[in-house]
Amino acid sequence: MIEENASLEKPLPDPYLARAELWSLVGNHEEAIEDYLQATNLTLEGAPSVADQSRMLVVLKEALNRLAEQPQPRYPQKSREFFQDGFRLFYHGMHEEAAPLLAEATRLDTTDPVFRVVRALNCKKLGQNSKAKQQLSAASSLMKRPYFSKFELMDFHSRLERIQYADRRWISTGLLRAGLSDQSAQQKATQLVSRIEGTVKSDQVN
Repeated sequence: MIEENASLEKPLPDPYLARAELWSLVGNHEEAIEDYLQATNLTLEGAPSVADQSRMLVVLKEALNRLAEQPQPRYPQKSREFFQDGFRLFYHGMHEEAAPLLAEATRLDTTDPVFRVVRALNCKKLGQNSKAKQQLSAASSLMKRPYFSKFELMDFHSRLERIQYADRRWISTGLLRAGLSDQSAQQKATQLVSRIEGTVKSDQVN
């Protein structure tokens, strides 16, 4: 239904709302929110009434509340297995096949920024730019935690060592620009990316 809807000249929000409800029922609140957001965007594109806008805001608020109440994963090892399998497929260019595995990894472990950025890059390869930005924003938020140490930052870069050149720069720039609306701040962030990349390369050589 989603595929057929996407082929319409003016896609409808209802299929995304229906799938979002299914995601919620099986406990996958993150995927549910992505579908709720897509439904909201389609609703707003259609010049909705105030009542329709209010209804979508209520739905989004409820979905966010469910996500906030979602328990921490009980099986971190399982999340790593999904990520490793997904990353292997991603690295070999099998982005469609990698997508559900990377999504499951981030669902089972919501605290690992590496899972997020690899999923973001995979979304970018699939042309899902909105999803890619969402995942980068989530990773950026995780890395801004007060207890995210210098060791964790070096571990983060080390685990992404196989991703290089334009893809690595896209990740670094996206993380630093996440949430920045001021143009001068974005320029400073881009400059900082170059300095960080230089530091990481130097540490790897040493």
